[in-house]
Amino acid sequence: MKQLFVSCVFFLLCYNIKEAQPTYANVPGPENVLVVFNSLDLTSKDVKDYYLAARNIPAVNVVGIMKF
Repeated sequence: MKQLFVSCVFFLLCYNIKEAQPTYANVPGPENVLVVFNSLDLTSKDVKDYYLAARNIPAVNVVGIMKF
């Protein structure tokens, strides 16, 4: 009887673990992305401009930093 009880508990625990899969949130949209770039580096500015255009990120979500 004890073995049956332990087997049932084990089965229920395994079943619950299988069912408790993590859920993934939706991918954040462009309004939830912050672009940080080195404002003293021309290459960094070019990459920033390309990324903003490719991902349709609003200009208010851009921060230029002069020193790292």
